[in-house]
Amino acid sequence: MIALYTHAFASYGASLHPSMYTTLYTLLAVFIVSLMTLMNLLGAKTSGRVELALVSFKLSILVFVVLVALGIVDWDRLSPSR
Repeated sequence: MIALYTHAFASYGASLHPSMYTTLYTLLAVFIVSLMTLMNLLGAKTSGRVELALVSFKLSILVFVVLVALGIVDWDRLSPSR
């Protein structure tokens, strides 16, 4: 999971400044790995809380997307054609 978070965050952050992509990617990756290592050193309880917060954040984004999509669905397209 740490590798996934590291790659995703570093790629997104580095893409905000394309001319420095490699350097920025490396710096962000080191920062994220250091942050996750510190979190693990603080203990399992802290790691669990942080993981719960991250999962809750991701789920809230998915729920938001679904709710927005429900408002723009053309429901007539879901009925069988004659």
